Amino acid sequence: EHIPDANFYTWMYNAFRLSGNAISAPGDTVILTDWLSRNVALDYEADTDAYLHAVTDFTGLQYMTGTQTLRLKGSAALTAANIREIARMSSLVTLDLSDCSLSFDTSSASPFTAWTEAGSSLSNLTSLDLRSNEIFDFTWLEDLCRNVANSLVSVTLSGNVPTTGDADKVFYGSDGLCNFGAYRELAAQGISVYSAGSAANPV
Repeated sequence: EHIPDANFYTWMYNAFRLSGNAISAPGDTVILTDWLSRNVALDYEADTDAYLHAVTDFTGLQYMTGTQTLRLKGSAALTAANIREIARMSSLVTLDLSDCSLSFDTSSASPFTAWTEAGSSLSNLTSLDLRSNEIFDFTWLEDLCRNVANSLVSVTLSGNVPTTGDADKVFYGSDGLCNFGAYRELAAQGISVYSAGSAANPV
């Protein structure tokens, strides 16, 4: 199945349908590709829909090609595979994956590199929020802003790695200055990077 989680399918059908009644289970229904080209936002925190909050697998995000705003803040259901799928959401402007219990250390195969590879459709992305996870390596941001997301203006990384005194380990990375080049590249592109535990002022 393209959308294996019944709750996600049900939310998607109800949110994108053009007419007819809402459903409570997939049954024999069909979600049409034309529906998914519409700009329907997914906001996990603001939307109180019971089906959305019961989702345990967001496989199928890639089919939401018209969605401009994807906010999954607070959901613990997001997987590495789902992150890779986001690369194919061609209309995405605002992406918020903050507080999603994501954990990728420097030895992990980062799923975010899919956003920078050939075939990535994130050219319209302007705002990216990854705060309050456990992501140690942001070097992939260099390729994202240079080769794909040319409209990116704001990146929020606060709270990914605990600070020690005045030294922000998100800035320095979990292994010396591994993220320094990425931060410098984003600054050179005029992108505001919010870190050091604060979302108020860019570094």
